[in-house]
Amino acid sequence: NLKYNPATYMLEVIGAGTSSSGLLDYAHEYCVSDLKKQNEAKIEEILKEDLSKGSGSTDISDYASSFITQQHELMLRFFRTYWRSPTYNLSRYVVVAVMALLWGGTFFKALQGPYDPSVSASAVGIIFNAVVFIGVINVSTTMPFIMAERAPYYRERASKMYAATPYGIAITLAELPYLVGTSIFFMIIYYFMIGFFDDVSTFFLFWFMFFLYITQATFFGQMLAVLLPSEQVASIVMGLCSSLWSLFAGFMIAVRDVSEFWQFMTFVVPTRYTLNAMVAIQFYCPCSPGIDNQCTSSISLGCNSFVLEDSNTTITVWEYLELQYGFTNNVYVDMAAVILFVIVWRILFFVGLAYVSHLKR
Repeated sequence: NLKYNPATYMLEVIGAGTSSSGLLDYAHEYCVSDLKKQNEAKIEEILKEDLSKGSGSTDISDYASSFITQQHELMLRFFRTYWRSPTYNLSRYVVVAVMALLWGGTFFKALQGPYDPSVSASAVGIIFNAVVFIGVINVSTTMPFIMAERAPYYRERASKMYAATPYGIAITLAELPYLVGTSIFFMIIYYFMIGFFDDVSTFFLFWFMFFLYITQATFFGQMLAVLLPSEQVASIVMGLCSSLWSLFAGFMIAVRDVSEFWQFMTFVVPTRYTLNAMVAIQFYCPCSPGIDNQCTSSISLGCNSFVLEDSNTTITVWEYLELQYGFTNNVYVDMAAVILFVIVWRILFFVGLAYVSHLKR
């Protein structure tokens, strides 16, 4: 019958139609067929082969692929994701370029001298502003990006597609090239427009300290995005922490002038170590103009000298900064402290990936 509905015909043949009485029970027919016996025999044969190859042991993983395979695939995924996220990465380049040009234009060649107490304080303020503002920008831009990745991560973690460790490593390695790029892009504009010390080793040491700081700031923002339930809560915590980081950095209040009760805060904020190191890199002077006639600005910006009006004594910029703010020449100790912050934030990020879930059911 050419007009017969093919779907109806199919249902009747397999016994699912309305007139299926008297048709074969295919489940029963399979159970008593030779095909079932052949399939069972084949399964037993495969099991015996597997057991003989494994010497009777079975090593079953929670994941279908090895750690190396997971790492490789996640690396490809996140490098592509970062490359295809201009709203996250391109915006960072634009913002740091605008900020560098703003500070460079405002303080153009401000550190070329002559020096006095106000210029010395302004020099510290220029470094302090760059550290705080760029750090806050990195924290606030990374949180929405990680929050957007969090929902699919929960789904894929539940389905055992991959472990938390290769996921965290992939994000870390994908993030680092952009942190290096934005930090050195900012520093090239900022450093030479303002007129910091013209020396290659000083430039790269100054840049590396700045890079470490924005790295820990970015990792801090990613940690908040993983540990806290929502972007709004993370933003509130970020605002509180950035205020504390600014207050106890050693610029608005010298470290030695902080009250005894709050002294512990000067040890747990990364800005204190970063600011101290970056000031020392630029202004540390190993000599004194009253003792060494060769103590000139060719050694360091901190070797510029001026006369204090109240005591009529000649003092170098570095001696003034030591006296006024309590800065010390402990660059590598400070660098190690900031690296420790990077490690701590990353460990907490991995812990959050592995154990924290903010799914709402």
